[in-house]
Amino acid sequence: MTTASTPTLRSPIPGSRFWAVPAAISIENDANAGVVRVGNGNGDEVELGGAGAKAQLGTGTGDRVLVGFSDIGTSEAAGSALGDKVTFNAAATAELFVGPGAEAGSTAGAASIGLTKLLNAVFSDGMNIAFNNITQNSTIADETTAVASSASLTAAENAAVKAMGSAGVAYFSFHGNEYFIATNNNEAAVSPNDAIVELVGVTNIHHATNLFGLVTLHV
Repeated sequence: MTTASTPTLRSPIPGSRFWAVPAAISIENDANAGVVRVGNGNGDEVELGGAGAKAQLGTGTGDRVLVGFSDIGTSEAAGSALGDKVTFNAAATAELFVGPGAEAGSTAGAASIGLTKLLNAVFSDGMNIAFNNITQNSTIADETTAVASSASLTAAENAAVKAMGSAGVAYFSFHGNEYFIATNNNEAAVSPNDAIVELVGVTNIHHATNLFGLVTLHV
């Protein structure tokens, strides 16, 4: 289901430059494998509530995409909206909000853990990833060294959260991509309520910050 709505205000996210700003255009698509393309206006918003969905936004600044989230009543259980792909064409000013449907769910114990992919993120310095729904712990750790000997992505993901040793956000470079894992646990492996975002083709994020789950990317 796809709906377009009038702009609405979001609940406050500490530190977010978006929370008090109504969206210029707000579109929700809850279909599995649904596709939304938005033009070049500023402050556009797309919500993806289904699995394997895609959102492509134009060159306008201040755009926002919410994955695993629904404003129209779709049930967003953990793991229900995995495999979404988001493309920002002005990533440095954009925000990706990670909702409950984008949590790993039952894939946490699988050989391939479900995640959200962020495309065209090469120029993402300054972008926000809002993991506040997953954790509000401000810990953040670059665990690239901890995962260096991992034989697979799943092994690297598990090694990263184990090395961090607390709730928060672990991130690392692995095989040409950057990965961010948000967890509210001190754990030895990724668990069902964790969420993972992959920045495809990006390996230069080395100074990310975390304010109560709101991560800002910095090279």
